[in-house]
Amino acid sequence: MTALDELSPASFAGVPFHIEREVTSGSRAVAIHELAGANDWVTQDRGLKASRARLLCYVAEMAGVKPNSYALWGACESGVGLLSLPHAPPRMAWPLEWERAQERDKIGFVAFEISFADEPPAMLGVSPLLAPAAVASGFAALTSALGSALS
Repeated sequence: MTALDELSPASFAGVPFHIEREVTSGSRAVAIHELAGANDWVTQDRGLKASRARLLCYVAEMAGVKPNSYALWGACESGVGLLSLPHAPPRMAWPLEWERAQERDKIGFVAFEISFADEPPAMLGVSPLLAPAAVASGFAALTSALGSALS
């Protein structure tokens, strides 16, 4: 059994690597409004926050070949790309932080720790930042059309 057999294959922006540890997380944005003197509070659900993945990964290096570690570093610097992990469907993700972890290198492998955040899903081709305005304008158009049809 080789060191490669103990790792799971993955890729980011077309650059292959292997994962030793994968931690994924999700959370909600909840505002808590505490009412002074009332011993009470109100919560406001603001929806899901971006899912994140933290990886300890290894890039295979071969003697006499330009290191794949350069390609992975460059892919992270380039921004959003397709992240394919063994236990999740492929998705677009932003690399948030990446670092070489030289103390974790194995023979023939260069170690990286990388944190990713998922790219938000587009809402019917509309940017998520513009989605509330798109819904509001669509609702206004619908009520206007209904009002015209009923009169």
